[in-house]
Amino acid sequence: MGAGLVTVATAKSALPLIAMQAPELMTDALEETATGAIADQKIEVGRKNVMAIGPGMGTEAATVALTRRLFFEMDVPIVVDADALNALAESDWQGPGAMRVLTPHPGEMGRLTRGRAWPRFRAIASAVPERWPQNAESSWFLRANGR
Repeated sequence: MGAGLVTVATAKSALPLIAMQAPELMTDALEETATGAIADQKIEVGRKNVMAIGPGMGTEAATVALTRRLFFEMDVPIVVDADALNALAESDWQGPGAMRVLTPHPGEMGRLTRGRAWPRFRAIASAVPERWPQNAESSWFLRANGR
C-alpha cells in the first residue's frame, strides 16, 4: 500500500537535494528567510488530503509562526513531528476539528505538556486532556527515546 501522490514542500535551497534523493516525489519550493529557513507564507493545500509537518523545518521565528498557523488553520489531517512539535510547545496550542496526529518522543512530550507529563506514563495520560480541547480529534503516539 502506498501513499499515492506525495509532494514535499521545502525551502527553495533544499529542493535540488530532495529532488535528487527522491525523484519520485513532487516538490514545491517555499520562500526562505535571509538565513535559509522556511519563511512564514501562505500555503495552498489544493487537492492534497493530508499533511505532515516538522522534520527538518528548524526553529527560526518565521518557521515557528508558519508551523503554528498551519496547525491551527489547515482543515486537513496533519501528522506533527520533530520541529513542529517544538514549535507548538511554546504556545497554547489547539487545533481545529481536523485530525491531528502528534508523534512526540519523551523530551518533546515534556515540552508539549510543559514538563508536567514526564517521566511517568500515567502523568502523560493525565496531562494530555488538560492541554487538548475535548472537541478536537487527536491521536498521540509516544515514541521511545530517539525512535
